[in-house]
Amino acid sequence: MWPMTFGLACCAVEMMHAGAARIDLDRFGVVLPRAARASSDVMIVAGTLVNKMAPALRKVYDQMPEPASG
Repeated sequence: MWPMTFGLACCAVEMMHAGAARIDLDRFGVVLPRAARASSDVMIVAGTLVNKMAPALRKVYDQMPEPASG
């Protein structure tokens, strides 16, 4: 699964730190989230979604591919 991240609040900084060079989760086999909407399977939202940001989140979500039926 390829995650798409969407940071909304200060807890998004913690999510960014997971991809930082100092922690480097890649060497432990963890797939880091990449900002590629076209190839994302799941969206990780860090923070509280308020009405003001809902249209922006929906826009990104709509750009993600539909799930494969099978």
